[in-house]
Amino acid sequence: TPRKKAPPDGKQRSAGDASEGPIEIRSNTLSYKDKEQKARYKGEVRLQNPSATLQAQELEILFTAQSPRKTPAVANAHSSQAGAPGNGRQIERALASGSVSIVQPGRKATGERAEYIPMENKVILTGNLAAISDSEKGNTQGTRLTYFTRDDRIFVEGEPGTPAETRRPVQRGTQH
Repeated sequence: TPRKKAPPDGKQRSAGDASEGPIEIRSNTLSYKDKEQKARYKGEVRLQNPSATLQAQELEILFTAQSPRKTPAVANAHSSQAGAPGNGRQIERALASGSVSIVQPGRKATGERAEYIPMENKVILTGNLAAISDSEKGNTQGTRLTYFTRDDRIFVEGEPGTPAETRRPVQRGTQH
């Protein structure tokens, strides 16, 4: 089995790190505004990368500003993708809404809305009980979950009448 090379910073990436490979997005409709550096996907949206699949009714992607200085190799890469959303730019922020589901091996997250900020490796799930179910770490739910994909940290917030809740599996029969 071929082994993955470690990234230049030497840190291992978790399953939620979108830098692991190409991203494919499918939807019923797409509108792209180059001047606003924004793509909006609507209807049965499915975003997939090698480590996760996101499904939602809508997805808006905001791209980083294009660098004014380009090397010839970068310029060629951009021109070969002419007309493609983002035109070779990086994703600055992605906003998903409408029955959001994010599935990774051993984990599923759900909410009414999700915001992904790649530079911070952060996903913010909101909704009347946003939830993360992890086969090893248990279940967490609240009105707002902030999940850091690089190190698996989760911050949970609740509201009056809708408390935050975490349930972790307990190993029985082990002695210390």
